[in-house]
Amino acid sequence: MMKLIHKSVALTLIAILVMSLLGLALAASDSGKAGDDIRWELKQDGSLVIYGSGSINKSVPWSYYYNDITSIEVGEGITDLPDDAFYGCQKVTSVTLPSTLTKIGDRAFYGCKKLTELTIPGAVKKLGDYAFGSTGLTTVVLGEGITEIWDDAFYGCDKLESINIPESVEEIGDRAFYGCKKLKQLSIPGHVEDIGDYAFSSTGLETVEIADGVTEIWSDAFYGCEKLTSVKIPSTVTEIGDRAFYGCKKLKTITIPGGVKDVGDYAFSSTGLESVVVSEGMTALDDDTFYGCDKIEAVLLPASLQEIGERAFYGCKSLDTIYFRGSENDWINIDVDDYNDPLNKAKKVCNYPDETLPEAPEATQVPSPATPRQEADPAATAIPFPTGAFVDGGSFDYFQWTFDSNGLLTVYGEGELDDNSSWSSHRRDIVAVQLNEGITAIGDNLFRGYEELSAISIPNTVKKIGDRAFYYCESLEEVTFPGSVESFGEYLFYGSGIKRVTLSEGITTLDENTFRSAETLESVSLPDTLTTIGDRAFYYCESLKEIEIPGSVTSMGEYLFYGGSLEKLTFREGLKKIDDSAFRACDKLKEVNLPSTLEEIEDRAFYYTEDLESITLPASLKKMGEYIFYESGLTTVTFADGATIVPAGAFRSADNLETVNLPDTIEKIGNRAFYYCDIESIVLPKGLKEIGDHAFYECDLEKVYYRGSEAEWGGVDIGDDYAIQRALIICNYKDENA
Repeated sequence: MMKLIHKSVALTLIAILVMSLLGLALAASDSGKAGDDIRWELKQDGSLVIYGSGSINKSVPWSYYYNDITSIEVGEGITDLPDDAFYGCQKVTSVTLPSTLTKIGDRAFYGCKKLTELTIPGAVKKLGDYAFGSTGLTTVVLGEGITEIWDDAFYGCDKLESINIPESVEEIGDRAFYGCKKLKQLSIPGHVEDIGDYAFSSTGLETVEIADGVTEIWSDAFYGCEKLTSVKIPSTVTEIGDRAFYGCKKLKTITIPGGVKDVGDYAFSSTGLESVVVSEGMTALDDDTFYGCDKIEAVLLPASLQEIGERAFYGCKSLDTIYFRGSENDWINIDVDDYNDPLNKAKKVCNYPDETLPEAPEATQVPSPATPRQEADPAATAIPFPTGAFVDGGSFDYFQWTFDSNGLLTVYGEGELDDNSSWSSHRRDIVAVQLNEGITAIGDNLFRGYEELSAISIPNTVKKIGDRAFYYCESLEEVTFPGSVESFGEYLFYGSGIKRVTLSEGITTLDENTFRSAETLESVSLPDTLTTIGDRAFYYCESLKEIEIPGSVTSMGEYLFYGGSLEKLTFREGLKKIDDSAFRACDKLKEVNLPSTLEEIEDRAFYYTEDLESITLPASLKKMGEYIFYESGLTTVTFADGATIVPAGAFRSADNLETVNLPDTIEKIGNRAFYYCDIESIVLPKGLKEIGDHAFYECDLEKVYYRGSEAEWGGVDIGDDYAIQRALIICNYKDENA
């Protein structure tokens, strides 16, 4: 009986021991050393625990398990996290950091897309480059004691909504919060000495509070913050860098402190500013400071001002009143550089006593005094123009001219017409211009500032249109250019009221900046003879919604429609190539129709087309450059039947791309074709022969549906592509979609 009892006890003890060992086996998946006095342990539930003291080795021992780690706990005593410590751990949802931590290395948590919340202890002295770049963080708490947020620390954290910057921070690095599109509010403490280049560029910031003590706002710091409505620049700031607030379209008012010694080029260009206060003490406004701020109505300038740089107020066509705190003599002595016409046109209120702009009075009807000029007959806008009674006339060089009571200027002669001084006394009365046969060129600035000009007839002998020829012709809405024109100048219709332009058959070239900043332009008819469209030809044409590109075009410049509102783009049959950056930053483009003749799309052609969600690529397409759809809104792409290749780098960094429809004719997917896309599954055709290196790099690729057999899949030449290697391959797939 005793033997039986002993045997039973022994069996029980053995069972307990086996269960204990089994439990240990289930609890730990792997473990080891990570430093002289540091150990790590990865449990089967995916939790990684690091404990000990000192710095973790640079060669991260758990890197093999990046795709298995779900949580991270770094124990007290650990001081450093090395570069790439948890790079691309896409399943990590929680991280605990110790109070002893002093350094977080470059890219330490880069790409941890499921990590949403994090507290960083105050002992951390360095946040490395891209330390938390492209993570899923929504909330971050920075502990008091952190002194520096390094370059690119939170770059591309497009879900980040809340972060505090503690009083201890002294520097915010370049691009530290670039692209944090959901970040709406921020307070920058006074101990921050430098705000780096592009630090908050392209974020969703709406309000920013910058505390007294900050001295410098570096170049591009808030570039492209299109939702920013309020920012207070403290009196301690002495320098505002180039393009610091460029493109902040909802920013309505700004006060620049008197202690600012340097305002960079384009610092407030293309913003939504309506009023500006420049405080007493400032002595100079630099070149292009308020370039293109077409909504500014009132400006308060200090008596201390001595210089206004070139183009400082260029394009500020709504500027009505300048309130100047100095005397009339002080104003006359200010050195105003070229291209500041709005300053000349605006009303001046000198000896203004206040430091703020006056409140806008209630609107009242003020009767206009009668003018001695006879009103023009509306029919005078037609072509040919009806003539009225002779008023004046003259001759110069090889030209004669007449001006009549209908406001019609008629010019006769031969050669290049580049002098308007003979009739300049009538410039405010001219409503129509008739240029007769024989004139070969319209010179630079010829009709600049003719505010009443509403119609012009250009003969088919004209070969050249000069720079700014119709600059600020506010009443001119429609122009037809004859087919004889061989070259166009820059800024033809800047500040004008132009709405419709027709380019006649025979015209072959549109030069650089031809229609740049023609903000009222609604319609352009391009001829089938057109072969070349120069850089920025339609730059900032904000009213142009739709255009059709002829098939004859062989060369397209960069930034053609940058800053505009183009929504629909159609290419006529015959077009073979779309050039580098041609439609870059067309951020309202929704619809693109590509012709069946298209053979090549060059680099960055549709770069930053945020509203473009889908596109169909023709079978004729043989070559595609890189970054074509970078930062676009593209979610779906379809290759037409007959296409045989997905070119190398074609959709690189199109980070919204989810759906790709490939025809059965596709044989090759090139290197880095879908690099950094958001593709989770894809259907691959049976005829596929090759997948290039890194074709699906950093995609969240989980499943590949292959229309061929397992044996046929084995014959596909697959390059170095970890995403394909780890994905589930489903062969003999028959359905239309994944």
